[in-house]
Amino acid sequence: MIPQRIFEKLRCPYCEKEIKEWFDQKTQSKMHMDIFCPECKTEYNVLNGIPSLIIGDPEDVDWNTWKLDEINMSGSSYYKRAKGEIPEKDCSRSFAHFMLNNKLYNPGDEILDLGCASGHYLKSFREHLDKDVLYTGIDSHMDFLQWGAIIFGVNEKANFVNCDGMNLPFKDNSFDIGIVQLFHFFYDVMEALKETCRVCKKYVIWRTPVSHIANYTVKIFLDKTFAELGNITVDTKSHKYDIYNIFTPKYIEGMIESLGYKLVKWEKDTDFGEFDNTSLPEFAKQPATKVVSGLQINGALNLDWTYFVIDCSGNNV
Repeated sequence: MIPQRIFEKLRCPYCEKEIKEWFDQKTQSKMHMDIFCPECKTEYNVLNGIPSLIIGDPEDVDWNTWKLDEINMSGSSYYKRAKGEIPEKDCSRSFAHFMLNNKLYNPGDEILDLGCASGHYLKSFREHLDKDVLYTGIDSHMDFLQWGAIIFGVNEKANFVNCDGMNLPFKDNSFDIGIVQLFHFFYDVMEALKETCRVCKKYVIWRTPVSHIANYTVKIFLDKTFAELGNITVDTKSHKYDIYNIFTPKYIEGMIESLGYKLVKWEKDTDFGEFDNTSLPEFAKQPATKVVSGLQINGALNLDWTYFVIDCSGNNV
C-alpha cells in the first residue's frame, strides 16, 4: 500500500485535485490497487506501493531517448549502486556532504529526489547524511522504481512515485528539500524548475554543469551512420536525441529570479575522486563520464558541476 506520508501529498496531475484511495475489489490484493481522482474520475495504477501518475508518456518525445535499449542499459548500473554491488556515485556522496556542510538539512526534513532511478542517492544519504532520512524518489521509468522498492522497500521513510518531472503530482509545499541534477537534460528547464520549487517549502538544490562564457543547448545523437541519420542540422527531428543544456551562473540566477525565487548560494563541486564510468558495461553504447586531469568529461563535453541553492520559503508563484 502507499505509505500515508506520501499519500497525503498526492494530487491529480490532470485537474490538481486531492487524490482519494480506492481498492480494486476484483483482485482483493494489497499489492495491486488503484487510486482515483474524485473530481475528474481519472484512475491511476499502484504497483507494490508505487503509484503511477503520468499523463500520457513523457518518454515518448523526440528529445528524450530513454526508450532506446542503449540508454536502458544504464539503469542496471543505478540498481547496482543502490544495492552496493558497485561503488556509490561521487555525486550522491557529494550531495550529502554539501547539505551537511552548508547546514541545509535538519533531521526530519522530507527530501524529494527528482530522477531517482533506483534510489542510489538514498543509499548515500543514509550513510553520509542521516540514517533515518525521509526520502521520496520520483522517476518516469517504473522499472527503475520497482528495483528501488526491492532494495529499500516502500514505507514511511522511503517511497517512490512514478511521475513526470514537468507535472508533479504533489500539493504545493509538500517537501522540505528538492534535489535534482537532471535538468540539463530537460527540453524546458525553466518549467521543470518552476514545478520543483512549487512543491518544496525550504530549498531546491540543483546540481548542474555550467559554462562561464556562453550558454549552450546541445543535441546528442547516439552513434549512427550517415546512411541512418542523413544530414544533421539544428532542426533535425527525424531521430531521437538527447538535449544537454549548459548555462552560465548569471543566466541561472536570472531564471530563478524570474520565477519569483531567490538564489542564496552557488558553489562549484570539487568533492569527487578519480572514476571512469566508461569502463562499466552498462555505458558501453552511450557517452559516460570520467575524470581526466581533475576534470569531469562526458563524451566531448567538459562538465563543470556546480551547486545552486534556491530559497523557496518566500514562494510567491
